[in-house]
Amino acid sequence: MAREVRRFDIFFADPNATYKAGDQVKGMIYLELAQEFKIKGVKLCLHGISRVGWDENKSYTKGTSSKLSHKNMDVYLDETVIVFRKTDGGTMAPGRYDWTFTVRLPPYLPASYEGQHGRVQYWAKAVLERRMKNDMDYTKNFTVLGAFDLNAEPEAKKGADFGGEIMAGTMCCKSGPISGHISVLRKGYVPAQNIPFIAKIHNRSSRKVQVRVVLTQQTVFHADKQVKKTNTLIKGVAKGDVGPNQQIKWEDELKNIPPIAPTKLGGGCKNIDVKYMLTLVAQPSGPGVSLEVPVEVIIGTIPFRKTEQHTPMLTVKGAAKKGLDSLAAPVQKARSSPRPQHKASKAS
Repeated sequence: MAREVRRFDIFFADPNATYKAGDQVKGMIYLELAQEFKIKGVKLCLHGISRVGWDENKSYTKGTSSKLSHKNMDVYLDETVIVFRKTDGGTMAPGRYDWTFTVRLPPYLPASYEGQHGRVQYWAKAVLERRMKNDMDYTKNFTVLGAFDLNAEPEAKKGADFGGEIMAGTMCCKSGPISGHISVLRKGYVPAQNIPFIAKIHNRSSRKVQVRVVLTQQTVFHADKQVKKTNTLIKGVAKGDVGPNQQIKWEDELKNIPPIAPTKLGGGCKNIDVKYMLTLVAQPSGPGVSLEVPVEVIIGTIPFRKTEQHTPMLTVKGAAKKGLDSLAAPVQKARSSPRPQHKASKAS
């Protein structure tokens, strides 16, 4: 930083610097000068990108190998706002200066995300434009919560169920089959809600089985037509052991979903795909594989709207089709009137 500049900073109106897609980002650019300083102006830039990348070793004949890098990037936000323009010679006197800003975010931004092979990140950059010299800048990150309305996703209202079976033990020492089934009444939930489920286990093996249900985040990273997948445990609930030749029906809830990124990161990200699985896990004692029975759940940011008496509303045409003449009142033709004109104002 130049010796004339004592401090150059960005302050967000939200102390947590956290915004929803479509929100207004408000704040202030602060400049403190120790000496006279020549500038052309001050501008604010908002940026948002996704980056994906990983390296892999590729082997060739004769024992040779090389490192191959896969990378991908996509831009979601690139806004610039001029907050100050110096016209009278360009010299600023020593002292403190501040300029406020307001910028509205696009409504379908993907949520901020940090993963093993990629990330979605957002930042603000304040720039001091200088005459005949390199510009000075200061950068500060902010967080975007992607928007995912469960009411607009038909699949979120549907239930889901799935079953599976394994043979406990190893190839040479099989001890009998273990089967399981899990179901949910609906797929869609938001953080802080509970996920009710019904799980069934039939243990026809000679081993005891540890039973639990877990919520995991499955992420697929895309780059150069290649993919990398990761699974992250979010939360779980345990039932305990099911003895040999026993079967149970387990009705419970995975309580209090923690704050997590929405499915598909809300706005949808081309190179990072996020989904969530609720999985029934039955782990037999001793060597061998575990039974895993998954159903997909959808994590949103806007919960289902409550309707009065849970009764769908009928339109006039719908009432007439059902023969409800008392509901199908005559429709008066509305008079045509000129549409009011509104001037659109652009957020600075």
